[in-house]
Order: sequence, then C-alpha cells, then structure tokens
Amino acid sequence: MSKKKTEKKLMGFHLPLETQRRVRAAVYHTPGLTSDGLADMALNSFVDALEKRRGEKFSTKAVKLNPGRPIRLEN
Repeated sequence: MSKKKTEKKLMGFHLPLETQRRVRAAVYHTPGLTSDGLADMALNSFVDALEKRRGEKFSTKAVKLNPGRPIRLEN
C-alpha cells in the first residue's frame, strides 16, 4: 500500500517566538509528527472552520496576496 504524494511548495511567514516554541515542543513530544504536518493539519482545520462560519467554501482560484498590513475583517 503506497501513500499518494501531494505536491508541496514553500510558504513562509513569521510566527511569535512563543508559538514557535510550542510547535517545536508539540512536534518533539508527538512521535511521527513533523512541523509541516502540524501546520498542514492546523491550517486546514482553521480554514474549514472559517468556511463553515461563512456558509460556503472559499474559491481556490489563484490569488496574489499583497505584502504589508493585513486587511481588517469586521466581525
């Protein structure tokens, strides 16, 4: 039984030092877990929650994100 390889591409961003420490600790203490795997699971889970709250999935058309200050989302 072979696992299907998923295409991957580097996505870089800054995280607070405390978050980085917690991620490293979680990966270290969880056999088989990698930083990439943890980030993938966490981001997918959060995007799923955002889509559920929104009531529909986000379009996956290629979009260019602008660097700089984030757009303010109203609650």
